[in-house]
Amino acid sequence: PTFGLSIDDDRLRLCVLHLLYVEQVNHYINLTRITNLDEALVLHILDSLLFLSFIPEDSNHLLDMGSGPGYPGLPLHVCS
Repeated sequence: PTFGLSIDDDRLRLCVLHLLYVEQVNHYINLTRITNLDEALVLHILDSLLFLSFIPEDSNHLLDMGSGPGYPGLPLHVCS
């Protein structure tokens, strides 16, 4: 399912690359308890991107305090 999201491949690829980086760093620094890649795709990337429909298109400000590994802030920034 697309959940009404329309995200181009390049932006989605950046989100996945960031997720893979977080997975690597997580071995040394505990950034997230989610270590299964399939779960991380849903619980980090998809869950983050579901907020896109609530952000006005003309908005250029978004505050994400204490996001740890960068979710939901980074996927929202990359894909908005």
